[in-house]
Amino acid sequence: MSGACVLDAWSFEVTVPSELVVLPDGCRDIIVRLDPHSGPTLIVSPLDAHPRWLRVAKGVAFSGLRLRPGAIVDEDALRVLWTRSPQRSAEVLITQLERVVFVDPNVEEVLEALSAPAFNPAQAAKSLGVSLRALQREMKKAKLPPPQFWAQLVRARRAARAVREDIPLAQIAIEHGFSDQSHMSREFRRWFAVTPKRLRQGADEVFQMLRASGYD
Repeated sequence: MSGACVLDAWSFEVTVPSELVVLPDGCRDIIVRLDPHSGPTLIVSPLDAHPRWLRVAKGVAFSGLRLRPGAIVDEDALRVLWTRSPQRSAEVLITQLERVVFVDPNVEEVLEALSAPAFNPAQAAKSLGVSLRALQREMKKAKLPPPQFWAQLVRARRAARAVREDIPLAQIAIEHGFSDQSHMSREFRRWFAVTPKRLRQGADEVFQMLRASGYD
């Protein structure tokens, strides 16, 4: 079923000219951009390794399908499907995604192992009964980032969601596998362009994005 490839569906409209930040979440999105001046446009998001900023005009609307972590998109086939569709919307695309989006069971198994609490890539490989090199080859074959990317991202996302709890930041850092609070701060700035202290005290828009579906 096509729905098996989709983690979430979302939409929003820009009411004032804005600079939007896109945070790494381990997922690719199939996005329909609706511009009142130019009509609908199809976008397939990359797998971001750093925050990305976009300037968007008032009145532009987006609707998207967030794909499962590790999903592989045949972008050429998707664009053919989009071109031939009489009704160009994310809702229409979801009914035909099985033709252009694939989830490799081997990749899913690797990602599940890499997301285990306190696991690093070497431990994840051991849990699967293979070498770290084999894990690296599996991800490279699927044209996905290496195991270290996924292990570091899931650790940072989980720690970021914990910073609003009444727990010392240093304790959160240790509980999520960072060497200390400074290490966690560096990783937060790298992935989310915000410090743990700033995220605890405010940065509500960033925090809401980190609570959204993704690689967890």
